[in-house]
Amino acid sequence: MSIAMRLGHRPRALLASLEPFARHQVNLLKIESRPIHGRPWEYQFFLDVASDRPGLLEQALSEVRAATELRALGRYAADKT
Repeated sequence: MSIAMRLGHRPRALLASLEPFARHQVNLLKIESRPIHGRPWEYQFFLDVASDRPGLLEQALSEVRAATELRALGRYAADKT
C-alpha cells in the first residue's frame, strides 16, 4: 500500500506517526519526504507499507489518521514470485 501523510513542524511528529506501524507489525518498505510548498518546515511523507494481516494494517492506519493527515494512494497485491 502507498500512503501520503503531512506532518507539522513539532518534536516527535515523525516518530509518533510511524510508531503505530511498528506496534501493529506493518513493514515499512520505503519512506520519502518532500517539503510542502508555502508551508515552511512542514513536510509530506510518502510511504510504501506491507502487511500480510490486513486487520493490523487497518488498525495502524486508523491510529495514524487520528494523529495526522493521511491519504491512501493505492493498494497493490504482493508479488508472489
